[in-house]
Amino acid sequence: MHGRANLSQGTQIVLEALKLAKVQVPALKCIMFNSFIEGIDANNANEFKKTVSALGVTEIVDLRKGVPMQAMPAILQGCDAGLIAYGRKLGADSLPNRLFAYMAVGMPVIAPVYSPEINRIPQTEKCGIAVDFENPASVAEAIIHLSQEAQECREMGQRAREAFLKRHNWEVEVQPVIEQIRSWYNI
Repeated sequence: MHGRANLSQGTQIVLEALKLAKVQVPALKCIMFNSFIEGIDANNANEFKKTVSALGVTEIVDLRKGVPMQAMPAILQGCDAGLIAYGRKLGADSLPNRLFAYMAVGMPVIAPVYSPEINRIPQTEKCGIAVDFENPASVAEAIIHLSQEAQECREMGQRAREAFLKRHNWEVEVQPVIEQIRSWYNI
């Protein structure tokens, strides 16, 4: 699972990684969601299609229409791993909800090694692989590794799900904040 297709936000590197990985992972598929607004992003959509074709990954990229958030778990459950394709300048200091969505369904995460906020969780929980998302070979290596080590991939996914249930969910994260606020105001 990659997420939103956008050549300026990590998708280019993912596409290049898919080209490299497909040699060793013949059944490779990658779900992406169309982020191009019809009539406005026609040039970007065409550039995306050209890039996919030029890289020879047309059969690998499963480009879908966006779906409501409630439909995501069913889609994610059919995936083997989730990518967070942030470059050093794009969201490297953020903590995207997508990380927790991947963990909630029991998917291992391929995360940017240079993002302390994102990478801290997969490293601590042993539920993912850290890579350089500005280097397609680094991303391809992680994809290949997870596809060739199915048992390890499943174990990472199980640890991700357990960590989500025990430590990384709204109840566990938000409840202490709410209690602190209540104590400040004697609520």
